[in-house]
Amino acid sequence: MLFSATKMLTVALAMVNYVAAAPVELVERDSKVIIGYRTMSEDKAKEYNKHDTPVWYTASGIQLGDVVYLTPAPGEWKVPDSYWHCVIYADQSKWLAAKKAWIPETADGKTLWYEPKNIDSYIKNTRHLTPDDTLRLSVIKGDEHVLQLGIPKHMLGKTGHLGLTATCKAKASELPQHSVNYRSLNNVVGTAQ
Repeated sequence: MLFSATKMLTVALAMVNYVAAAPVELVERDSKVIIGYRTMSEDKAKEYNKHDTPVWYTASGIQLGDVVYLTPAPGEWKVPDSYWHCVIYADQSKWLAAKKAWIPETADGKTLWYEPKNIDSYIKNTRHLTPDDTLRLSVIKGDEHVLQLGIPKHMLGKTGHLGLTATCKAKASELPQHSVNYRSLNNVVGTAQ
């Protein structure tokens, strides 16, 4: 049985309309923003590259607690020349929504810096935030012209709170030369230092 050209055209147009009207699931992709830079030994930097995200290592200093420490610009940590440099990115909307707190050296007569329990208590009781879900900001003690950001372990990973990714290189000059203004971040409590 042969179909007339009119019938064929009618069927073809009906199929086109059916396909064109089919729902399409749109997935919004978040853009990535630089949130800071980290400096570390080559073997640790290669682990960051291997996993494409910051990997948990116990911090060598605990000024803001046991967190992953970042600076706003590349090469700001004073480290041996053999150390590698990493740029850390976050999903923009997650970064903007993340809770952040400036941590002073002291508050209410208590020393906070280098006292993780006091820092957690300050974040919880004074700022009414959850310590594991709060990014921490301060100057670096002994290098007060440089700021730092501390990311709690709970917030790490590509699928975590911030959607973090990382890229590490042997030289700071190989990374984007962007500086993050930690003093003008969104969703921050406390007084900028």
